Amino acid sequence: MGVVQRIRKDFKNGPRVTREDFVEQLQRFGDHKEGDWHWDDFMSLKVADAELEVMRLEICKRGVPPDVPQQAYEYMRECIAKLRNEMANDQRLTANDDLND
Repeated sequence: MGVVQRIRKDFKNGPRVTREDFVEQLQRFGDHKEGDWHWDDFMSLKVADAELEVMRLEICKRGVPPDVPQQAYEYMRECIAKLRNEMANDQRLTANDDLND
């Protein structure tokens, strides 16, 4: 099940998207593995996480299918790198906390 389908499933409770899901979706867009319907869902469904929502809105402002400009893909790659770095830092902190327990 893709991120968009998970968002739809959880929409009644407010769309909850993990950072991992968001990165996965951006990567699929960057790899041109998603079609116009996925873009439409991505652009129209608000994300509960404020940081991810800001990124989503910025991506939408930079271009929409069928003519997504290179600058939108570049921004997506920046978002992916930032989120992956944050997730790696979170994992290191969690591992250190486990060692200290």
